[in-house]
Amino acid sequence: MKKIFIFASIFLLLFSYLTFIIIDGLHILKPVGPVGVDKCHLHPNVPDNFEGPEDLVKFQDLIIISATNHLKLYEVKSFGPSKVQGHLFVLYPNETIAQITLENYRGNLTSFRPFSLNIFGSSLYVLNEDYDGGNDRMEVFELSRTSNGDLRVKFAYFLTFEENFLGMFNNFVLLDKNEFFITTWMVWPDPPFGRSDSRNLWQNLHKYYNFFFKIQRTYVYYCIGQDNTDVVCIRIKNSESVMNNGIAFDKPNNLVYVGKTLERKVTVYNYRENEKPENALDFYKDIELPCLPDNLNFDQEKQRIIIGCLGRNIDYIRLIQSANEYQGKIPEEKEFWFGVVSLEKSKAELLWMDNKMFRGAAGGVRRGNTVYIGSFCENKLMMCEF
Repeated sequence: MKKIFIFASIFLLLFSYLTFIIIDGLHILKPVGPVGVDKCHLHPNVPDNFEGPEDLVKFQDLIIISATNHLKLYEVKSFGPSKVQGHLFVLYPNETIAQITLENYRGNLTSFRPFSLNIFGSSLYVLNEDYDGGNDRMEVFELSRTSNGDLRVKFAYFLTFEENFLGMFNNFVLLDKNEFFITTWMVWPDPPFGRSDSRNLWQNLHKYYNFFFKIQRTYVYYCIGQDNTDVVCIRIKNSESVMNNGIAFDKPNNLVYVGKTLERKVTVYNYRENEKPENALDFYKDIELPCLPDNLNFDQEKQRIIIGCLGRNIDYIRLIQSANEYQGKIPEEKEFWFGVVSLEKSKAELLWMDNKMFRGAAGGVRRGNTVYIGSFCENKLMMCEF
């Protein structure tokens, strides 16, 4: 009888602990609610293939947008890499959105899945998740304007990675030509058939183990290369996180901001340019956030970071379930909380949060008085006044 009591007590304690881990990890009890809904509305002119406009970057008076539906790419079993293609778009000052033609492109357009974007002078750097080629790749394009103001995008060269990082990278910031910091948000590289495939059960189980038990195995890397050559990437010390997700660079102040999704915070580092690459980021401080960061963009005009975020982890789990149930077309009546945060100095302010109008909120870019917010899964672009 005593053994039964001891066994039952151990089982009850273990069950209680696991229940707490799940409730805490999914933020089931976290209060959420609408904030600033009247400040935002949907862009009226999005094209039909404008799917997953996750990252945005300014070039002169234009906004360049990468569009790849990452929910379908990563999480929906009926899609995956073989059925997901991405595009680049340009948002003109008159609010017209046009698909960009990639002149002289040397890659395969059917395997073009742009993720993160950055500008260096007149060069556009695009992180392409090339599952057909078996690795992520940095692709560089030269930007110019026609006499009537239209954007021209001409392929220049590839930067390939020595190591296999397929599906692991998400966002990067440029330090100089072909020199950048980049974050990993997954622990292992994806197989060519994608992580949503049933053959990838072990990696999915490992992902949720890291998720619930907060195992810190994603990092920031320092990478450098030459045109059309392999890029060497060095892991930076003290940059580990459960999920590094989003990075921004305040160059005048030599500060690097890294979003840490599951820790619900942004970590700020001092950039030490003259140190060895592995010591280039020196911890400065952590800033707690009211939601889970997904992408960071530095708003130079207002000297602040614009952050897209997820209200609760349970919302992302439910989003995946709905996407699989409805073959990637999630009904409008389904509710998932997403938000937008402004980070100014050490103050984080929730500017917008809603559960119906806009899902998958990612980074934002300001033009004039309007902040444009992208999405990793919707055929929508949000416009906000804040």
